Amino acid sequence: MASVDNTQRFSDRVAVYVAHRPSYPAAAIDFLVEQYHLDAKAATIVDLGSGTGILSRLLLERLDKATVIGVEPNEPMRKAGEENLGHFISSGRFSSISGTAEETGLDDQCADLIVAGQAFHWFDVQKSRLECQRLLGEQDEKGVALIWNDRRGGDGRTSTTPFMQEYESLLQKHSKIYAQVNHHTTVTEDVLRQFFGPAGFEMKQYNNPYIMTHEQLVGRMLSSSYSPQVGEPGHEAMLVGLRQAFAAHETAGTIQFEYDTKIMFGKISR
Repeated sequence: MASVDNTQRFSDRVAVYVAHRPSYPAAAIDFLVEQYHLDAKAATIVDLGSGTGILSRLLLERLDKATVIGVEPNEPMRKAGEENLGHFISSGRFSSISGTAEETGLDDQCADLIVAGQAFHWFDVQKSRLECQRLLGEQDEKGVALIWNDRRGGDGRTSTTPFMQEYESLLQKHSKIYAQVNHHTTVTEDVLRQFFGPAGFEMKQYNNPYIMTHEQLVGRMLSSSYSPQVGEPGHEAMLVGLRQAFAAHETAGTIQFEYDTKIMFGKISR
């Protein structure tokens, strides 16, 4: 299989990403606000891998004084984020730039908080660590929060429902690159400790279930970077299997898709 530049993996699935990716619970955003005292100041937040703006929007809506800078290397994703957050661009509270977690192009010590939603597993650990140190400076109250909507069963071990187990099996069977890019296998505790440094990191977790119709479920599956798209090997078989799993487990035309929102947070210690 031909190698794909990680920054371009979502170029062919922006529409389904916008329509079907889950948001994050209000409690998770409240935690970030309280942990980093963001209500008390006109904070500048840098959103690395900001994508279509899901996390940026939640922070902007929660904090009426904050500004958010989205850093997104994928042009179609970045343009979708700018369209979705047009009101905040007009008010001067959101801006987005073409850059990477390893080389943002932003000024030294410009950030009060750095966040990354569903993105850290694409970063070069050491280079992004150094870039975060540069953007944050030395102040103790500043830090980094890595956030995932973590699908239960995605690690192949977590106890979950029969439907979620079947969903995981479909990905393992039909996606050729699933094992390579699944963050459960690429973002280990050791990798996180390399990123945060000697002071380590902490974790907060929130239950974040989603109720989905079959159409929404298909969109959610196809929004993943590892799901084979139309015309690719495994695409049709994967959707057939998904339809069968949904039919076997649905209630009143919907299925509960189980997520835990996890926040790994800390200061990038030297």
